[in-house]
Amino acid sequence: MKIIKNIILFLSIVSCAISLKAQDRNSAWVHGLFEDGDIWQAYDDIFRIEREMNGTRPVGTNVDYNNFLGNGIEAAANNAAGDITTAFATNPIPSVNSSRNLGIGHSLGGIVLREIDQDETNSGTTNRRVNGIITVGSPNYGAGIMNSIANGNANLVIQNGCQSLAAGPSSSLLPYPILFNGIATNQLCDLFMDDVIENMLGFPQGWLTTAHTDLQLTSSYFNDVPSNPNDIGLSHFNSSLPRISVWGNENSPTHWRLASSFLTMDAGLNNDVHSDDFVVHRVNQAMGFYHLMHQYYTAVGIFSIGLGFTNPYSWLAVPSNFYRASQWRRGYNWLYHSETTWNALTICQGTYTLTYTIADNPVQNYCNGYMFGTQQWWNCVSHQCGCVPYDYTCLTNCTSGTRTYSETVMVNHPSDGLVCSYSQILDDIPQNNIYMAEGVNHRDETDTRDMQNQAGPNGQGADVMRDIFNDLWNRPLGDFFKTEPR
Repeated sequence: MKIIKNIILFLSIVSCAISLKAQDRNSAWVHGLFEDGDIWQAYDDIFRIEREMNGTRPVGTNVDYNNFLGNGIEAAANNAAGDITTAFATNPIPSVNSSRNLGIGHSLGGIVLREIDQDETNSGTTNRRVNGIITVGSPNYGAGIMNSIANGNANLVIQNGCQSLAAGPSSSLLPYPILFNGIATNQLCDLFMDDVIENMLGFPQGWLTTAHTDLQLTSSYFNDVPSNPNDIGLSHFNSSLPRISVWGNENSPTHWRLASSFLTMDAGLNNDVHSDDFVVHRVNQAMGFYHLMHQYYTAVGIFSIGLGFTNPYSWLAVPSNFYRASQWRRGYNWLYHSETTWNALTICQGTYTLTYTIADNPVQNYCNGYMFGTQQWWNCVSHQCGCVPYDYTCLTNCTSGTRTYSETVMVNHPSDGLVCSYSQILDDIPQNNIYMAEGVNHRDETDTRDMQNQAGPNGQGADVMRDIFNDLWNRPLGDFFKTEPR
């Protein structure tokens, strides 16, 4: 009888274990600003099939938080929290408050998940919607581009870029470019700003909703340290949940690669093939053309000078041709320096001090211009070392020292083209919870299938983000993010 009871007990335990293993974990794939739930569809579909994971995209195409942005990120998070609850409750295995529920957020989606975590911590609830968070390309401490939009720098850069690129072509079309070129480019660029940029951004330049203000690097949303700990800024909130930071580290030129991904993935250009080189190649071609036109009008200007000695009327064309050359050069220079400008807008620049220590030989450095041993040479040695003539002991001591000097250089921080690495990476998590997506920009972070710039085993492209997620699901047994294959 005792043996039978033990067998029954053993079978019950095995049955429970099988039941637990068969229960998929819930995962909420939360999208970012100006995105919808479809942005995560590829990986949601893949891991539903490959892993014991029941994914959902709670903030979907028809339910987004754009209508809540006027009230800030907290309101957007409240909206998303309700969507997550509804989605988990209607899953095939409903489990709104399971301890294994996972949140994966891209860009603003990661901030929304962290805000839900903070709200639930402050309320003292033990029934959390998610118990682990993966942020992907999220501006965890703010996005510098929002600061640049707010202070008008983004507007100025766009206007300057438009004027610089239009200056060469318009100067070539106008008969008297020195007089009319500025007026023509200003009119063209005002039209470009009004009809293209403002419509593309979805709001007029310089105007921000509360949520856009919250996303600035210096915002009170991230940085407040009030007396009430429940109102502390998100940057200072110490979460108890397991968290992962996946950060994109795009190759140079980051801004043109970001633009390429948006165009080839969203606009369907380049035969619907995803390539982050699409714009890069065309910008290089444009730079070559601007350089060629600069050389052409410079040569014409020089030729006009020579021709003027036989036909003085030719000198009248000299100013216009050199002006045209300078305007084409203006466009070339803007393209050449555009990545530096973009890094300044996204506040992905910083200074770094380099210190050098070198052997210091003042006699060799400053007195080599005089013949050795002459009075002029000794005068130089005396001035540099304080030695009296023919004092060779002093001379030996003077030539054996070292000198240290420093210089400060401007460096570009790694980024995904939109958010800098220092903001993407949570600074209070273990190092092994930080994953770098090499060669991936902000748009790519939700879908890197068949990226042309990545070398796959058969040349077809590598799926960087899928590899990273698989590394996460394959973490050691007992790790929160461990998710078994089906």
